[in-house]
Amino acid sequence: MICEANMLESRSYEGIQGATDIHAFLDRLEFAASEDITRFGGLSVSKKVPSSGTIGSSSSPKLVDRFSAPSVNPDRRRKIMLSIPEDVRIREVHEAEVRDLVEKNDTYKLLSEKLQANLVTVRDEHAEMAEQVFRVLHDNEDELEITTNDPILQVRQRLEQIGRLQTQVDAIQAEAEEFEKNTDILASKKETVQAQLESVEAQLQAAKEKASVQVEKIKELQYRLDLVVSDKASLANELEVARSEVVVARSEVAIANEKADAKVAQFRVDVEVNQDKAKGMVKHAKWQARREALEGVQAQGFDIKAEIENARV
Repeated sequence: MICEANMLESRSYEGIQGATDIHAFLDRLEFAASEDITRFGGLSVSKKVPSSGTIGSSSSPKLVDRFSAPSVNPDRRRKIMLSIPEDVRIREVHEAEVRDLVEKNDTYKLLSEKLQANLVTVRDEHAEMAEQVFRVLHDNEDELEITTNDPILQVRQRLEQIGRLQTQVDAIQAEAEEFEKNTDILASKKETVQAQLESVEAQLQAAKEKASVQVEKIKELQYRLDLVVSDKASLANELEVARSEVVVARSEVAIANEKADAKVAQFRVDVEVNQDKAKGMVKHAKWQARREALEGVQAQGFDIKAEIENARV
């Protein structure tokens, strides 16, 4: 009996030592979990309040400020689309890429917020579990203070309590391992989401730069188009002026032609009158010359009439 009591006392001492080791194990577990939660909580996760609309319709305020609304003139916008369709298609492609990147960015931010909330929930659960463990240990320590006159019964009671405590510690240890495993998974997911978020932000910045270049190119083309339109308008005005001048010139030419035709007709009449006068003058000159010749012959005593009569005989 004495040997059995000594063995029970030694086992009781070993059980008490095991309970002390359990306390140390729980302290180390709580410290490691606190370090993990602190490490996870130190990661910077951007907060974002989700909008009431759908995720597909969300857009960044910086994009709205950076890419202003197009021209309010629908006719001019239609002319731009007809004049430079290739640049418009390029802009639409970049706008689609930007919308896709913004959607991915919003999705990753929401996922990051969800993981952060899960970490907070797990941290609260761990704190509650640790509090329950310490409460159980405190209650069991109170139960160990049993006063009895039989040392063997006291040792047996303590061994049974230590066995129950060991079972509870094993369950708590399994839960802690599961918690650590879930924490590692959450940390891995959070790191992956953080890397994806950084990649999306880089792609979004690159898309913004490309869109900025395209916007500058479109502005330049718009400026050129405005110059062409203004030149076209000035050319149209000049054409109208030239057409009016041509009409005036044609009317002036018609009037000049009429005046020229009248002058030509009058000139012809004058020429005919002058020709008639010239013919009369020539005829009169001929008769005058003949008369003078006849008078000269008669003055010389030559009888023309007698000569004519002789010639007839």
